[in-house]
Amino acid sequence: MSDQDALPYPIGDREEIINQLVTIKPAIDCSDKSWGIYFYGQTSIELNIGNKNKIDVIMLHVRGSGNPFNFIVKICGHFKWFALDGSTGDYLDFNESSNESWEKWQKYRDKIQGQ
Repeated sequence: MSDQDALPYPIGDREEIINQLVTIKPAIDCSDKSWGIYFYGQTSIELNIGNKNKIDVIMLHVRGSGNPFNFIVKICGHFKWFALDGSTGDYLDFNESSNESWEKWQKYRDKIQGQ
């Protein structure tokens, strides 16, 4: 396998993805076409979309205490995408709403912030 074979395939056209994201969750602010943001309560989810016309990955940056699981399930379910948990390296199981990974991350975050 070459390095080229390991590259992700495009998941879609940036404008079309943004239009659908805003349709699914109208509160997502995509005025910056490369960096969307969604607020709920004291939590924000930033969507690093990038500036390529063909998107191959969207990275989520979650800040605050709200669990992003339902947001991720809704978005991925619509597009038929999968999601990788950056703290474990495992794919999220959308049928398993375990909070274990989220709780571990929050404990880590709180420990670092407390130092």
